[in-house]
Amino acid sequence: MRPEKQYLVEEVSNHLNKSDYVYLTNYERITVDEIAELRAQLSEFDAEFHVIKNSIFGVAAGTGSS
Repeated sequence: MRPEKQYLVEEVSNHLNKSDYVYLTNYERITVDEIAELRAQLSEFDAEFHVIKNSIFGVAAGTGSS
Protein backbone atom coordinates (compact mmCIF):
# COMPACT_ATOMS: atom_id res chain seq x y z
CA MET A 1 0.00 0.00 0.00
CA ARG A 2 1.27 3.46 -0.86
CA PRO A 3 2.49 5.52 2.11
CA GLU A 4 -0.24 8.13 1.53
CA LYS A 5 -2.98 5.51 1.69
CA GLN A 6 -1.37 3.84 4.70
CA TYR A 7 -1.38 7.21 6.48
CA LEU A 8 -5.09 7.69 5.69
CA VAL A 9 -5.93 4.19 6.91
CA GLU A 10 -4.05 4.84 10.16
CA GLU A 11 -5.84 8.16 10.67
CA VAL A 12 -9.25 6.58 10.11
CA SER A 13 -8.33 3.67 12.38
CA ASN A 14 -7.36 6.12 15.13
CA HIS A 15 -10.70 7.91 14.79
CA LEU A 16 -12.58 4.60 14.89
CA ASN A 17 -10.68 3.38 17.94
CA LYS A 18 -11.37 6.53 19.95
CA SER A 19 -15.05 6.73 18.98
CA ASP A 20 -17.93 5.25 20.93
CA TYR A 21 -20.26 5.66 17.94
CA VAL A 22 -19.82 5.89 14.18
CA TYR A 23 -22.61 6.89 11.81
CA LEU A 24 -22.36 6.09 8.12
CA THR A 25 -24.33 8.38 5.87
CA ASN A 26 -24.97 9.16 2.24
CA TYR A 27 -24.09 12.82 1.81
CA GLU A 28 -24.87 12.90 -1.91
CA ARG A 29 -27.34 15.80 -1.82
CA ILE A 30 -25.92 17.87 1.04
CA THR A 31 -24.41 21.25 0.18
CA VAL A 32 -21.09 22.65 1.37
CA ASP A 33 -22.95 25.17 3.54
CA GLU A 34 -25.03 22.39 5.10
CA ILE A 35 -21.89 20.37 5.85
CA ALA A 36 -20.31 23.43 7.48
CA GLU A 37 -23.44 23.93 9.60
CA LEU A 38 -23.51 20.24 10.54
CA ARG A 39 -19.84 20.34 11.57
CA ALA A 40 -20.49 23.43 13.71
CA GLN A 41 -23.44 21.75 15.43
CA LEU A 42 -21.47 18.54 15.99
CA SER A 43 -18.53 20.42 17.49
CA GLU A 44 -20.81 21.60 20.32
CA PHE A 45 -20.93 17.93 21.39
CA ASP A 46 -17.25 17.19 20.69
CA ALA A 47 -18.33 15.19 17.64
CA GLU A 48 -16.80 15.29 14.16
CA PHE A 49 -17.88 14.79 10.56
CA HIS A 50 -15.41 13.23 8.12
CA VAL A 51 -15.70 12.24 4.47
CA ILE A 52 -13.76 9.05 3.82
CA LYS A 53 -13.46 6.90 0.72
CA ASN A 54 -15.23 3.55 1.09
CA SER A 55 -12.05 1.64 0.27
CA ILE A 56 -10.03 3.45 2.97
CA PHE A 57 -12.81 2.96 5.50
CA GLY A 58 -13.07 -0.73 4.66
CA VAL A 59 -9.36 -1.33 5.25
CA ALA A 60 -9.37 0.74 8.47
CA ALA A 61 -12.44 -1.09 9.78
CA GLY A 62 -10.94 -4.45 8.91
CA THR A 63 -13.54 -5.31 6.29
CA GLY A 64 -11.54 -4.48 3.15
CA SER A 65 -8.38 -5.70 1.50
CA SER A 66 -5.08 -3.94 2.06
